Amino acid sequence: MGAFGYQQTSNGGGPLEMFRGELDASGDPIFEEVDRGAYVAPPRGEYVLMVTGFSRPWEEPNKFRPGEMSKKTNLELEIVEGLGAGHKFLWSFQTFTLAMGEMPSNCGRIYSAGVLDGARIERGKQVFFDDMIRKPFIAYVNPSDALNDKGQPKYASVAKETIAPYRPASEDTSYNPFKKPNAA
Repeated sequence: MGAFGYQQTSNGGGPLEMFRGELDASGDPIFEEVDRGAYVAPPRGEYVLMVTGFSRPWEEPNKFRPGEMSKKTNLELEIVEGLGAGHKFLWSFQTFTLAMGEMPSNCGRIYSAGVLDGARIERGKQVFFDDMIRKPFIAYVNPSDALNDKGQPKYASVAKETIAPYRPASEDTSYNPFKKPNAA
């Protein structure tokens, strides 16, 4: 992991299984057990990301409604370009849906940015979560204030309002301050 990353802890506990878009012969999703130690919480910043997997949902006590349970899931996100390219982290949240109403869901925002180039999912259109796998999008990532036993952030989250379609960097080639003038 080097200077870039550090071990991330997860809210789910226990074994972590990821669905990465593959189905078995009968059409059922294939879940692969993964090592939680392979994930890193990146530093604060804007990243090009892509979804590489979904965990099995789990339930835990709702922090805001005592006595109620919340269903949560992890998205496995990989940094595609720049600092930390190739590193993955988990983003856990509740409400695993592609809703696109006035307050779009986290997955709905990612689907819109990665699959539909920013367009909204049309009402009544059938879509699938696994359509998002390996589709790049841009988002701002925030490491947690909570620290692990090494004094580093325990996890990272995506600022959902910043999720946007991926756009490659463009360069104005009419002016190049890096090119040395011809010596004549």
